[in-house]
Amino acid sequence: MIGQNDAAYAARDRRNAQELCSTCMMAQAAELNFVQGDSVIETVRAIVRGGMSVRGAMRGRIFVVPGLSDEDIQGAAKFLKLQDGQLLYTTSVTTSPPGDQRL
Repeated sequence: MIGQNDAAYAARDRRNAQELCSTCMMAQAAELNFVQGDSVIETVRAIVRGGMSVRGAMRGRIFVVPGLSDEDIQGAAKFLKLQDGQLLYTTSVTTSPPGDQRL
């Protein structure tokens, strides 16, 4: 039973990570950048807080992934990495880069 719970949590974390990554990419296309330096956790928190595009064809569109708890953020962050200013989804668990504080 414990293994089933772990699999369910991992699936939830992966899905949240995919949604966060997708939202971040769409926001960047609309000239709204959620990326916070080299911190995955702070980038995810920025996406959860959300923001609105103020320029271009997507002006006025709100980008947000609402309702994620600290546990959800931490779980999703395990499947995300920052590379060249982009938030990327990875299928394997990533390690925390130096200076990136987990919850």
